[in-house]
This record gives sequence, structure tokens and C-alpha cells, in this order.
Amino acid sequence: MMRCPHSRRGRAQRQHTKLDMLHNSPKLHINALTVHKNALTVHTNVWSIHTNKYEIHKYWYNVHTNTWTLHTNVSILHTNVDIVHINVQMTMPKKLLKLHTTNSPKFNTIVMI
Repeated sequence: MMRCPHSRRGRAQRQHTKLDMLHNSPKLHINALTVHKNALTVHTNVWSIHTNKYEIHKYWYNVHTNTWTLHTNVSILHTNVDIVHINVQMTMPKKLLKLHTTNSPKFNTIVMI
């Protein structure tokens, strides 16, 4: 028997720390990937408890410096969603892309492109 999806809504009303907000947020979803030359652009859907909806954010990955840059204005919640590792395995005809954040393995996302 499935639980009502709104059964935990009352907990979201209490005061959260930044880390609490991340741990209580849904999984970080990758909804678009663009690979151009040596740059990788990632668009993500991240749940915001401030606006009570998913917000789309764009990250840019530089393979030379192994760094991520966030290309949108961010709220307090999203400033802590830092993608810190990328593992691209070349498989024919697809690539396996694994991203994870600093805060929780709940945010691990594997995308086939």
C-alpha cells in the first residue's frame, strides 16, 4: 500500500538549516546534457522549499580545470548543491555520466547520453 505523498508535508514547515534542506529535498534530477568541445553543460531540476517547486539550474563543467560553475542565480538552498565529481566512461554508442554532490549520496545521479 502506497503512502500518501503529502503525509510528510507538515515537517517541511519547521525551520531548516542549509544541510537539512538538502537532505530533505528530492533527488537531484538531470534533465538535459550538452557536450560541446571540452565543455559539459548540465541542466538540473532541484526542489526548492522556498518556492515549493522545482527550479532549473545550469551547471558548466570545464574538463581542463575539473571544476563546475553554476550559471544561474541561486538561492541559499542551491548554493550548497555543488557537483564535485564527474566520471565519464566512453561506451559505444553512449557515455555513462555519474554526478554526485558534497552533501549526500541521495543526490547521486547516473545519466546515459
